[in-house]
Amino acid sequence: IDRSSMNLQVFKNGYALVSRSCTLPEIEGEGSASVSLGKPPKHACHGTLWLTAGKDTTILGMRTESSTAPVAAPCTNVPSLLTANVGSAVAVKLHNNGDGWLEGKVVNVAMERVSSGLGSESAGKGLLVLQCQDSGKDEVKVVPLQDVVEVRGTTGEFKISKEEKQKKQEVVVDYRGAGGTASLMHLRLGFCWAPSYHWQLLDGQRATLSGNATIMNESEEGGVFEKLQCVVGAPNMKFGHPPGSQQHLAVLEPAFRRRR
Repeated sequence: IDRSSMNLQVFKNGYALVSRSCTLPEIEGEGSASVSLGKPPKHACHGTLWLTAGKDTTILGMRTESSTAPVAAPCTNVPSLLTANVGSAVAVKLHNNGDGWLEGKVVNVAMERVSSGLGSESAGKGLLVLQCQDSGKDEVKVVPLQDVVEVRGTTGEFKISKEEKQKKQEVVVDYRGAGGTASLMHLRLGFCWAPSYHWQLLDGQRATLSGNATIMNESEEGGVFEKLQCVVGAPNMKFGHPPGSQQHLAVLEPAFRRRR
């Protein structure tokens, strides 16, 4: 569902209410449906996430779902290039081998790992196992990874990216009814505004009053805001439903609060 259009209500204490409009497909009959609203907001304060819909649509629940999908990640160093090309023919240049190249098929890349407070990490060391041809005979050579300074493919199958599993999260809403336009809203920090006023006397009976507002955006929220409102005051942190009909409050990760 497209969530590109945004509205912004800025408070004076650093909070803002970010609202994105979306369209829920119409449901025929008395059944219900589940649709994805895309990725959860990264910086929703206090885990708040509201969804408002029209009077002919009932929001049954909202939750986050996690899944993994393969993605192509670019190889950024020699070990990752060799790992991506296991089973392929390559040529490697060693720092102690002059201008010569060692050619062979990558059998295995064994990375040395060390334990740290954050878990197992690569130490940047390891072994490269190559199957080479010497006088028509196969032989296996083991080369320290730190000795490899350059690698290239000898066939057209040389890979420069590797497949990794990437975790994906999305907000899913369960609803029934007519669907239509809905608003997905959340509170976030990083916005503020300050007013300035100018009073000008024209004569003894007339005057003009003009005002300006300076909006401070220290967040990562970008894009074009279709509507911007500056609010005098601060949001109520009791987390009541916002004004409107058919509201639903969800808490992100693990986001699941179902209306009984």
